[in-house]
Amino acid sequence: MKGHFTFLWLLLVAVVCFGLFLAKYKVQSLETELAALNQVILDRQEELHVLKAEWAHLSRPERIQRLSERFLHLQPVTAKRIDTEAGLAARLERSE
Repeated sequence: MKGHFTFLWLLLVAVVCFGLFLAKYKVQSLETELAALNQVILDRQEELHVLKAEWAHLSRPERIQRLSERFLHLQPVTAKRIDTEAGLAARLERSE
């Protein structure tokens, strides 16, 4: 009877050791994956920082003003350019 209990205890210890062995390697694998993901996150944060700086540079009001003057050639709206509803309808008929 004592031999059976000893065998069961040894079997239980072996199962627990095997379980701990598997858990240890699973944890190491997950830690490696976590380190890789953290590095990817840091890389993306750095890229985002660069993009925000670039956006701040490109969206400066004086730069946009200079580009609009250079390429769009916009002019202020004068009263002469505002038309009545009848005038708009006449223009629409002429364009068709």
